[in-house]
Amino acid sequence: MNMKNPLLFFVLILLLLNSCSKKSSFSPALGVIELDEAASNTDLILQEADINIIRLEETEESLLSGIQKAYIEMTSDRIFVLSDFNLHFFDGEGKFLTKLPKGRGPGEVLQAISFDINRTRQTVFVLDDCRFILEYDFDGNFIRKSQLDEFYSMHLYSEQDMLFLISNYVGKSEKSYVGQYNFKEEKITQRYVPNDFSPYPLSTNFIPTYSFFEKSNELYFFTPDIFGLFKYDGDDFKLLYSYEIGDKKVPDALIKKLFAEERSSFRAKAKLKNYAPNLLYVAHHKDYFLIGLDDNQRSCYVFDTNYPDKVYCHPNISYFFNLPDINSFKYPMGSQDNTLVFACNPTDLFGKDEFESTKTVTIGGHPIDITIEDNPFLVQIQ
Repeated sequence: MNMKNPLLFFVLILLLLNSCSKKSSFSPALGVIELDEAASNTDLILQEADINIIRLEETEESLLSGIQKAYIEMTSDRIFVLSDFNLHFFDGEGKFLTKLPKGRGPGEVLQAISFDINRTRQTVFVLDDCRFILEYDFDGNFIRKSQLDEFYSMHLYSEQDMLFLISNYVGKSEKSYVGQYNFKEEKITQRYVPNDFSPYPLSTNFIPTYSFFEKSNELYFFTPDIFGLFKYDGDDFKLLYSYEIGDKKVPDALIKKLFAEERSSFRAKAKLKNYAPNLLYVAHHKDYFLIGLDDNQRSCYVFDTNYPDKVYCHPNISYFFNLPDINSFKYPMGSQDNTLVFACNPTDLFGKDEFESTKTVTIGGHPIDITIEDNPFLVQIQ
């Protein structure tokens, strides 16, 4: 190239260097998963799944109206359950141990909305009221508390010395979905996954059960607003897969119209027009990824990572594990390395005209006796 203008050449070099050094810039996915071309057949049952039922002890201190998130840490004989905006501690057999104190004092929580386990530190981090981070040991003893002055959050992930947070409102002053919190500096020191990846001008109001999960000691991230899956490479969250949803995608003109009217009603209005405005969940089981789409059927798509061009679809994730087709099994409550966790509310197993005090049901080949007033129980799939 004959560059006659040295100044122009210098400016072009600066622009090139700046574009190469920019963190979390938009980049294409490793693979495109054609969800819109999924086979709606019923020949894929993940029969090799090992299913375990864990009953959670019911005491005056451990009455659970429902479960928002669960984590099973068997190596430490602990089960952590988020219910009624508080964190409950059980042992590995489901015996109740303790729960966090509520209030504004030291070590107390106001409204626990999420948590994560740091296996290296043997501690649990709790996100309280979107703006406080509290750390406890596995017996519920308080360790420390930090306050967020920005980047108010809805989920978090912790391992070793890392702590990642998910912003609960992206698109205006905050332009990134993921932030890394530095305890020494007491602030967000790195940001990842800009909202360039999202088709929406602002984050939607759907909050999933979790946003991070591990598979084979590698960290993955998803958000309901982005039709894709990210993988952390030790330096950045890179888009691993993007999902094509065809005519279920909300048209750009409708996105602009609905967000101009009211952000909070966007999801409901989009679904009324038979679109799928969000991802519900991304989970994994062995070599399979499972993707929940926020259409009117809450469809589940499954593909083998070794054969990503062959995608299966069914209206309910429970089908792939031969579980009952009930509301409790529409969403997983946790996706851990080698473990998928569901929470079953006993009321879902009783019909509206069933009045018996006790009944026997079979879950994953396990017959169990339940009453309609029992605590929810966990279904662990490995």
